[in-house]
Amino acid sequence: MKKTIKPFIVSIIFFTVGVFISEYYKYYSTNDEIAKQNEEYIIHARKKLEEITLENGINITEAAIIFEIYGYRFFFNHGWGELVSHRNNWEGVVLTHWGDTPLENKVIINKKTGAVSWKNGPSIKNYKELLEVLPNYTYNARTSNK
Repeated sequence: MKKTIKPFIVSIIFFTVGVFISEYYKYYSTNDEIAKQNEEYIIHARKKLEEITLENGINITEAAIIFEIYGYRFFFNHGWGELVSHRNNWEGVVLTHWGDTPLENKVIINKKTGAVSWKNGPSIKNYKELLEVLPNYTYNARTSNK
């Protein structure tokens, strides 16, 4: 009986170690892929930001670029909806991550300067610095409409 238990125990140990190693490599390869995608997005975003000029103010296309990059950086687990003109600003609707419910607080993009602000995130005076400001992921946890 001892002879049958040993191979069984050894096979369980090898199986457990094998699962651990495969999960370890899966986790780290996934993180590497995410890091690569993030780097590629930042390169793409830099190119898009360079296309924006302030000669005639920020138009809807340029505002959409700023809104998308701000969203990617500061409310990645939320969605974003339409961008509308309101007086001297563009206002972008932020959607909750568990549905399409819009948050009361909108992202505000100044039409003249491209400055961006949101009550649940950082204010950035120079839109070209969007990629320089480090995201603080605690902003994403604040989803109340207060």
